[in-house]
Amino acid sequence: LAPRDRAILTLALHNESGEACDATVRVTTQGPLACRVGRQGLELAAGESRTLLLPLEAAEAIGTARIEIAVEGAGERYNETLELAVRPAQAWQVTTEYARLAPGAVQTFPPPAGVLADSLRQVFTCAPRPTVNLLGALEHVTEYPFGCLEQTVSSVFPLLTLGRQAEPVVPPSSTLAREAPDRIRAALTRILAMQRHDGFAPWPEVRDTVPFCSLYAAHFLVEAKADGFPVSGQTLTELHALLENLPSDLEPTQQAYAAMVQSLAGKPDFARMSRLLEQTAQLPPEARFLLGRALLRAGERETGRRLVEETGVPNGLREAAFGTLAWLEIDPAAAQAAACCQAIQRQRRAIGHWGTPQDNALALLALGEYARHAAAAPQEVAPRFTWDGGAFAAGPTNLVAWRAPAPAARLPLVLTNAGPGTLYVARRIEAVPLAERLPDVDAGLRVRRRWLTPEGQPISAERLNRGDLVIVEIALATPDETVSPDTVIEDLLPACLEIEHGEVARGGMFDWLKADEADWVLHREVRDDRLLLFTRETGRRVCHYAARVVTAGEFTVPPIVASDMYVPERISRHGGGRVVVATP
Repeated sequence: LAPRDRAILTLALHNESGEACDATVRVTTQGPLACRVGRQGLELAAGESRTLLLPLEAAEAIGTARIEIAVEGAGERYNETLELAVRPAQAWQVTTEYARLAPGAVQTFPPPAGVLADSLRQVFTCAPRPTVNLLGALEHVTEYPFGCLEQTVSSVFPLLTLGRQAEPVVPPSSTLAREAPDRIRAALTRILAMQRHDGFAPWPEVRDTVPFCSLYAAHFLVEAKADGFPVSGQTLTELHALLENLPSDLEPTQQAYAAMVQSLAGKPDFARMSRLLEQTAQLPPEARFLLGRALLRAGERETGRRLVEETGVPNGLREAAFGTLAWLEIDPAAAQAAACCQAIQRQRRAIGHWGTPQDNALALLALGEYARHAAAAPQEVAPRFTWDGGAFAAGPTNLVAWRAPAPAARLPLVLTNAGPGTLYVARRIEAVPLAERLPDVDAGLRVRRRWLTPEGQPISAERLNRGDLVIVEIALATPDETVSPDTVIEDLLPACLEIEHGEVARGGMFDWLKADEADWVLHREVRDDRLLLFTRETGRRVCHYAARVVTAGEFTVPPIVASDMYVPERISRHGGGRVVVATP
């Protein structure tokens, strides 16, 4: 259920005692759910069966609700406890803010506005080093909800830096550092499941490979092997063959990326690097930094240094990340290395992380390596939080995480740096927006949803019947000129619907559907409460799935959303509202 949903719980009673009896039904609820009928008495004749309709209503809150049902009659007692999740009809919003406080400084953090009060969570992480500013992006990329090749690599690539740090980056309360080795090993298994004879595929069930994804996976595998993770010699041999036999028409930046990975693996390709050096004047900054690092690792120190120096200060995030890593090969204390890091920081969004999973992974890898070469931590800090009716203090310490208790999270929080050192703070905010429906938007994509009868006729979402089969039509339009789209469609269901078949056309269930209509779908995930579709196609595409109406009541219908996983500004959101399912 979603907040403010109303549902009908059916309770079937059967009198098998052999004689008439009086029965009493008591219903009690806990959590964000109420039943409008708490106690009900009825008479049942011998052999009679009757179905009771119990009206439930979810509160303007989220959490786990408990329903306790007690039935007495004919000298017997029956008890049952049900648990029901009340979840938001919209996605949680997670943002991270950063602050820097000099010794003795005071800063007030007002409570977030426009969010569901019961959903609000705030965690403050305090440290004497600016590496605390990496936490928002680290949590974002490790918690990313999808699992294609690129996202699998991106979710664990930054974890390699955790094991290289002399001082902790995540607070002791976080399990991320302890889980990092197991996460990396699990990712290695999944990544190798996507390996093909000519590279790596974007999903386990996809056969075709993608050169850029293959290079990114190869880069991670080489770095993981260098850190002692189990990457077999056979895998490394196959990677070397892959990099040697890349398509000749691959763009220069990807050729330079391949050269860098080969040098990191100890198998420098001097012929490839020579060909790229001949094109130096035409190479973009990212390719120049990649080639420069390849040369440096291959022992061509003077040529590599000259190329990196001549490239100058980068502007884009990727070139800044690879520029940082190249300068760390030359001189970690160089001003140019710090300038590259500053260019990375300028690209970060106000919500605390960079745009795409790969952007975050590369930024964290570069900044983490820079932090590893930085000087030891300065003086310890002593943060002190106060609010109306309470206080929390820690320190002196070099790393602490504090989760604001529920009452304090809704009040202004005053932070004082009572320690001798400069205090760096990361404030992570998790909350559900109050707005029941977000505005529709079409920015570079257009997604629409229709509910149809099994005969293909439109049906009204305002009135359904329990037991109805609903054919859900999803239509996606992506402009033909869109470059390399990686679109995910998320159709979150109202609580009254359950997916019965995730792809109805191919099974030939309905003659008005074309069997191959969904060939444009690269990957599909059918979950309990939503359908996810992934594609790289442009143009207008349509597919259908089947859902069954299982519960009577009135429910929130979330909007359907399509977004580009690597271009966050490319998004479409449409529909949403309420649906009424007739009481039987």
